[in-house]
Amino acid sequence: MNSIALSLGALSILALHVQAASSIATTGANADLIWEGGDSAATAFDFPNSYTYIADTVGFGGEVGNPGVPQSFTSVSDSTIDFSLLGEFNELNALQMGLGGSGTLTVSSPAAYSSLYLLTSSAQGSAMGTVTITFSDTSTLVLDFQSPDWYTTAEGAAAMNAEVAWAPQSSSRSIFVNTSNGGYYYSGGDTDIRPFIYSYELEIPEAYQDLDVESLAFSMSSTGGATVSTAIFGVSGTMVPEPATTLFAALGALGFLRRRRA
Repeated sequence: MNSIALSLGALSILALHVQAASSIATTGANADLIWEGGDSAATAFDFPNSYTYIADTVGFGGEVGNPGVPQSFTSVSDSTIDFSLLGEFNELNALQMGLGGSGTLTVSSPAAYSSLYLLTSSAQGSAMGTVTITFSDTSTLVLDFQSPDWYTTAEGAAAMNAEVAWAPQSSSRSIFVNTSNGGYYYSGGDTDIRPFIYSYELEIPEAYQDLDVESLAFSMSSTGGATVSTAIFGVSGTMVPEPATTLFAALGALGFLRRRRA
């Protein structure tokens, strides 16, 4: 019985170790969608209104709190997923695509993954698209994904198989910036009506999990509002561990549990 308990304990600890998802460095960002204040060169995320997100370095203080997006953060819906923006606040930090648009992110250090997570949102309506994953043997895998409108609630995102990854640390109903004049927009009220960024999981079939992911090519649907804008702000992934790593993790867990038992 004790042996079974030790084995189950080791597997539980190993599962926790394997499930963590870390940010993946890529190239291919084409837009600066995070306004960091001053003479920021950030461009509009919401095209018709010239609105976009603000950086957490801007800050408001007081009851408003901090409504800005951090450079790196842990998903508010899943503490095992870490994200980083595609670039610094003053750099190209997102892959932006319009209706029927496309773009490619190239992985800087290819590796094998069991799951990928897209940090994404859309403006002027939610959007759908496909992502073509190219692997180290040149094989490809095409998966569908959805990108909720940035004002979609957690419940609405869940209906699209997405979840909130970032939410403003703010009591505001809405804080964003007009990139054409640098003006802030704030209105108090329902804290559920705020701009979010979402996480969308791409599950990699087991047959592809021994192959390194080299690039992700996105293609957005051509149906929807003409002014819809979709952004990929980051990519995270759960790496497939090397066999030796898995063995050492299991042995370490067993050793730890034996010491506790002693």
